[in-house]
Amino acid sequence: MSVESVASDKTPWNLSWEVMMARAWRMLENSADIQPSLVVDGFMTYRHPRLRLWDDAMGFGCESEPTSFTVFNPLHDAKKRPLVRQAVWHRTEDLRRLHALVEKSNKQASFQPAITVRDAEISAGQFDALLNAGAKLRVSIAWLDAMKAVTCDVGSVGFEFFSLDQPPAVIQLQWAWDKPEEWQPVVEWVKQLRTFLEKCLANAE
Repeated sequence: MSVESVASDKTPWNLSWEVMMARAWRMLENSADIQPSLVVDGFMTYRHPRLRLWDDAMGFGCESEPTSFTVFNPLHDAKKRPLVRQAVWHRTEDLRRLHALVEKSNKQASFQPAITVRDAEISAGQFDALLNAGAKLRVSIAWLDAMKAVTCDVGSVGFEFFSLDQPPAVIQLQWAWDKPEEWQPVVEWVKQLRTFLEKCLANAE
């Protein structure tokens, strides 16, 4: 079957939702561009991302929305602290609105995803301590285990770490319910990171 025929089999709703999902995740992954933008006159007001955590909130009964947490180091001002930006995609609201538009027109529809951000300065000392703990972790980047399970109705979470180089070296890990057992220390470390960042955001309110 050709690519054209596969595309023609998709309904206006499927096409609309695929475009919306892709657009929203691009924004969550590039939250510096979301208003209020951290990019001024084409230049970042902070350094490029140091790390990013995300949660797609796809688990059965999950009441949260897709979220990313991105940490940016100060650019030049030594007195500035690192900044965390939380970006939340209001997917449930967008799903309802998009579905209504497609039902009304029976055509593919699109609009800008509804994403809100919150910013907070974080303690450089505590953040560095967490990074130092992460630097001691060891994880396989390839494994030969046979598939153990097929799990439905679960969400995936993960993180990316960026070196200070430009372009940076990047490591990315993502997991859902089933994951290599040796990743458990990394999973726990990411939980600690998220708890720390959420506390910083809560304290800033």
